[in-house]
Amino acid sequence: MWDRSQSQYLQMWSRFYAAVRAGLPGQLIVGPSTANPPSSSITWWTTFLNHVKSNNVAPDIYSWHVIPHDPVQSVSNANATLAAAGLTNTRPYQINEYAGREQQHPGGGAWFISRRERAGADGMRANWGWGPNLHDYAANLLTQNSSGQYVPLGEWFMYRYYGSQTGSIVTYAPGSDIDGFATKDNTAKNAKILIGSNGNTGNVTVNLTGLNTTSVVENGKVRAVVQRVPYNNGAAVTGPTTVSDTALTVTGNTASLTVPYTDARDGYTVTLLPPSDTTVSTVAVSENSGQCLDDTDLSQANGTQYQQYDCEGGYQQMFDFKPVAGRPDTYTVVNQHSGTCLDINGASTTDGAAVIQRTCSGTTNQMFTLRPVTALGNGQDYQLVAVHSGKCVDVAGVSTQPRALINQWTCDTGSTLATKKNQIWRLQGLR
Repeated sequence: MWDRSQSQYLQMWSRFYAAVRAGLPGQLIVGPSTANPPSSSITWWTTFLNHVKSNNVAPDIYSWHVIPHDPVQSVSNANATLAAAGLTNTRPYQINEYAGREQQHPGGGAWFISRRERAGADGMRANWGWGPNLHDYAANLLTQNSSGQYVPLGEWFMYRYYGSQTGSIVTYAPGSDIDGFATKDNTAKNAKILIGSNGNTGNVTVNLTGLNTTSVVENGKVRAVVQRVPYNNGAAVTGPTTVSDTALTVTGNTASLTVPYTDARDGYTVTLLPPSDTTVSTVAVSENSGQCLDDTDLSQANGTQYQQYDCEGGYQQMFDFKPVAGRPDTYTVVNQHSGTCLDINGASTTDGAAVIQRTCSGTTNQMFTLRPVTALGNGQDYQLVAVHSGKCVDVAGVSTQPRALINQWTCDTGSTLATKKNQIWRLQGLR
């Protein structure tokens, strides 16, 4: 923080600029990193810009903070303010701190991502930690559970989805304090939309146009999966929940859907797929322990036995449930990290046989039928029944401890099932 006069700052800037250019002529110079975005009404900025213009010491990249300002508006103001000083911007602006603490939730995170992309500016999310927490908790994307394990907050999943958006950027028309970031990847056969809110709520209509330029339409239909990432009152989140999974009719290369934005702090995603892609991606949360089915130690090796572990938000806990043709409600279960299938070791039919991962082979010991469990009333609970043995995927010893191993066991029924719950798995992506 500069606590002296601006005239001294300008002297320092000019000397710094000259020293860098003399010693490192190709080095990019970034500044001035002020707490307020450029504006013609802020004399500090107009004085700075006039100085760097007249002394030929303009930074290569202009930077500032945007808290709680809108990146789109601040970039527009910056363009006008620089132009008035006779300066041009040839590189993306750097918004080196965005989002106030009160804006750091799934809805706000997605809104800032969308606005920064719309503004064409680089950016860094603000870190409101202090003392020993300054370099902890991934700048408030994580928290710790009662056992001290790091687990994700909801906003973590918005950034994870943003990182999965590949291919080319497509236009998204913003609404009132609602904005989104959209991509299409014709090679991967998907289109993805991240949606956030700056405080607005209500039903959001998403009009899908130009679908003829994508690879997601088949026989006049497109599959649309709408998921919600909850704020959860600032507590840990195990993953997105599916709001709807429908086949939309495409007319004139367009379709539409509705996102029910009831809490501005929640974030939403829309994934478009060909209707023939019936894969459901989800975490599997043990209703007994609240922990996730987990690829032990992020293993890639065949034969690794599965465990339960704190829900960390990683791809080692994400599974693609792929329907088996001709077998209703039956799936092969592919781990997104390893690419291997959930498997009953040795095709055993005995209680206690290990649930492992193995290269997908299409055998019945890699097929699991979902048996709904309605007792908990959330519509996402199932037993996973191995087709070859008729036995259930089970947390050994009804354990609630991290790293408890996963095996198969005779399926519980009735009061035993409701009491033990170590064979009940909440599949949040299934609807």
